[in-house]
Amino acid sequence: MRHGRTAIAVAHRLSTVQNADVIFAFDQGSVVEKGTHSELVQKRGSYWDMCQSQAIDQRGNSRQQLGSFFFFFYFFFHFFFYFFFYFFFYFFFYFFFYFFFYFFFDLVAYPS
Repeated sequence: MRHGRTAIAVAHRLSTVQNADVIFAFDQGSVVEKGTHSELVQKRGSYWDMCQSQAIDQRGNSRQQLGSFFFFFYFFFHFFFYFFFYFFFYFFFYFFFYFFFYFFFDLVAYPS
């Protein structure tokens, strides 16, 4: 937060306070744990339970952000895959039938 100053932050989202120097975890109005984010996650206590419910991993990254990253690439590659093959087969069959019927009707119209 601010160097050389004390700031008290009350937050419901743990990603807001995960980089704080000291975190106090409260349960039923009393302090149950105290430490940094990594220390509290290693203890696997009340703070860890809250992290699990909010999907924050030990490095402090939101799993939801990581999931949205893979979600984006999943749909990007699916879109690319279907787009590419749709147009590939569309043009392939278009030209195939175009030339097939062109030569077929050419042979019918002008038999040898």
